[in-house]
Amino acid sequence: ATLGDELSAVATTLQNHRHAIQVTVKGETNNQVLSYDGVDFKLLQVHFHAGSEHTIDGDQKPLETHFLHWSDPGSLLVRGLMLVGANPTLEKFLARR
Repeated sequence: ATLGDELSAVATTLQNHRHAIQVTVKGETNNQVLSYDGVDFKLLQVHFHAGSEHTIDGDQKPLETHFLHWSDPGSLLVRGLMLVGANPTLEKFLARR
């Protein structure tokens, strides 16, 4: 399954904060778990930056995605993903900034 398929199975909210598009995963419907170093982290939020926040060898990518995960002890785990290539649907949404 793709991330989009997985997220459609949980309750989410979608917000455009002008500097980022944010998808927040809600409470008990959240079945998105990542295990790292023996600790389970639930997906809390996914957000996208049009024009990456970070660079690779000085090169800014068109889109950067951050996946924020939370664990019961209160720890956060953040995964970042640089995206390249066109996505017409996402580009339309980002154009509303």
